[in-house]
Amino acid sequence: MMCCLQELYGKTVISVETGAEIGFVCDIEADTCTGAVAAIKVQLCGGSMFKKSEKVRIPWEDIEVIGSAAVLVRNVEAPLKPKQGGGIAGLFGK
Repeated sequence: MMCCLQELYGKTVISVETGAEIGFVCDIEADTCTGAVAAIKVQLCGGSMFKKSEKVRIPWEDIEVIGSAAVLVRNVEAPLKPKQGGGIAGLFGK
């Protein structure tokens, strides 16, 4: 399957092993000598609005499938989901 780099941006990234959503494609790393894509950068799910979201680098070799709606990857653990119920009220104590 051929696709433009622009088509990868924003696609959901899912772990093949667990089926969990890891995040979405936010950048691409290319080897300027060979012109090959070396890795994708993924914005992790589960960040809060006050904390800068983390990114993870996934080597091109760990990409299993690039579909029309998602990218399936292996050897990547999904981030932990934040605890429920904290919200803004949790910032000020009880």
